[in-house]
Amino acid sequence: IAFLDRNRTWRVGFAYNLSTTAEFKQESAQEEEWRGTGMAFDFGYQLYISELSSLGIRLNYTSTDFDESVLDTTKEDVSYSKVMIYPSLALTLDF
Repeated sequence: IAFLDRNRTWRVGFAYNLSTTAEFKQESAQEEEWRGTGMAFDFGYQLYISELSSLGIRLNYTSTDFDESVLDTTKEDVSYSKVMIYPSLALTLDF
């Protein structure tokens, strides 16, 4: 997380996940485990309510790339990706 101004109201955040897993099941098929990597980025504004709390609004971007599928003991190389852009609200309490 990095703040873009002295008042710490504008912020950006970034995370990279070296290992990401997901469970996938399509109707009557067996459940697969997908493995890969992911990253997340957010940009937002924090409105300070008091010295110990703030309320924020953010725009989030997440991207996940799966390169391996595991079904029982069988591994298979795949190329699946998922991208999402969504807004969020945040309540922050500082202790």
